[in-house]
Amino acid sequence: MGDWISRLHTAVVKPMFGDRAALDVGEWALISARFAAFEGWVDGKKGAAVEKLGLNRVREILAGNMKESLTALIEEDKVLEQEANAIASVDRLVRYHRDLFYALEQLASFRDFYLRAPKPSSRWAVSISDGSQLRSLHQSG
Repeated sequence: MGDWISRLHTAVVKPMFGDRAALDVGEWALISARFAAFEGWVDGKKGAAVEKLGLNRVREILAGNMKESLTALIEEDKVLEQEANAIASVDRLVRYHRDLFYALEQLASFRDFYLRAPKPSSRWAVSISDGSQLRSLHQSG
């Protein structure tokens, strides 16, 4: 038996039903009913998400100015949002510049397919369903 099964057998099954190797449906339902109140208590507990931090750490967090610090960091990020978006746009433009000719060549003539050239044509996919969409599946690298 697995470790948790052994513990269940020793702590629950043996005291309730004696030393048994198997339980029937009714016995399992009885065990489940005994734990229902505990499960309800655990589900209804407030603060369970922070309980593992410990009381001292929770008090330390509440006493500090964490909320103000985090709010200030978020505001700094918002100030730089346009710059981050511009960097992403430049990155996208560089990839288009690097790969557009190759993609159009493959779309028009399937050159690598017929020549069995070593370039990874799997970087691009054409959506044939509407015939107008060219989508980059570029792998990083």
